Amino acid sequence: MTRILEFPDLPGVTVGLRQDLAKRSTQRHVPQESPVFAPGAPVDAMLILLSGTLRIEHVAQAGGETVLYRVHGGESCILTAACTLADAACAATWIAETDLDLMSLPIAAFNDLMACSQEFRGLIFQTYAKRITDLMQVVEALAFRRTDIRLAGRLTDLAGSEVRIVATQQQSATEMDTSRDVASRQLGEFQRRGLAQVGRGHVRLRDKKALGELAHSDRATLV
Repeated sequence: MTRILEFPDLPGVTVGLRQDLAKRSTQRHVPQESPVFAPGAPVDAMLILLSGTLRIEHVAQAGGETVLYRVHGGESCILTAACTLADAACAATWIAETDLDLMSLPIAAFNDLMACSQEFRGLIFQTYAKRITDLMQVVEALAFRRTDIRLAGRLTDLAGSEVRIVATQQQSATEMDTSRDVASRQLGEFQRRGLAQVGRGHVRLRDKKALGELAHSDRATLV
């Protein structure tokens, strides 16, 4: 219960609600690269991450994949909450990008809290607003930003405070919602310009500052 009481995604939420969430939830561990939910699978709980990173992807009928967003330790997964609210199967893929420790709030407890707790409802809608903003940024990037700007942004986001990213060219393509050939060419161009070094299964950022400046440039033209 201690970890949920310290849950940083609950600003201003009372200790009472945190205790209620801890009491009603079950904790579990998910190994890295394990699927948490698959498209079409029933979603029977809202997920609250205690540690690790959860990647949410959309797989198109044609076979292409797009990373919608990530949920990190200390955050709740609002897409599981949406499926729980609608009693609907998931339309995306949840993958443990790292080892995960998470809390599962069952659908019955979720519905009870939505009906009885104004505080819990406020938390859910606040998280909705944040994720809608995230998804609008994904749509904007896909529609209006050049591939080099998109890739520079994804590389710097994934690297965080590090300079080395574990990623294949296919994973880079998924991050950009483009083909592997396009991602490969763009990574090769970054390497030629001294911005990155591409290795087997990883990318090292050689000039992180320049990549960051490119990612935030205002040269937003159609690809």
